[in-house]
Amino acid sequence: MSLQNEKYSELVEAISRQNERRINELSTAMIRGGILYLKVRFGAPHFIAEECAQNAFISLYESIRAKKIKNPELVASFFKTSAKNDFLKIVNKEKRAPLLPDNYDPVTSAEDSFEILKDDERKRKLDFCIEKLSEDKKEFITTIRENSSLSHEDLAKIFGYSTAKTRTLKSRIMKELRLCISKSMK
Repeated sequence: MSLQNEKYSELVEAISRQNERRINELSTAMIRGGILYLKVRFGAPHFIAEECAQNAFISLYESIRAKKIKNPELVASFFKTSAKNDFLKIVNKEKRAPLLPDNYDPVTSAEDSFEILKDDERKRKLDFCIEKLSEDKKEFITTIRENSSLSHEDLAKIFGYSTAKTRTLKSRIMKELRLCISKSMK
């Protein structure tokens, strides 16, 4: 068994046993690898690659918890396929409604989803969608918006969550906001 397969075995076991510390360590490494995979293989911008990798890990996590994935050899394939499919969905949606403004420069632009919402109309729609969130989600996303340089670890400390829960919560709220904004743009 390769070193990689041992890590995947550890991940399956950590999730099965709900060992949050180990899940955080392994998920961070796996998400970093997923981001790198999407950036290198598909030329994905960092913030989109990060979102797709996080979504893929959430899907993997939930599949392992539901005992749909038991074989550690399937973990990498499932994760990469999920990340790739999520990215390709975004690319296909972007063809209809671009995610990035024309003047986006990945070298000088901040690698945060909120930074691409530069025009007033989209900011108003974002504010409207944030107002529709529950109070706890609103507080969480407002903290991120006001302090975009905070890491997941910093946010976890602020809110008293695990790093994995913080990543999951951010990803789900961002997905909810994107859906709300896209509906309001129709």
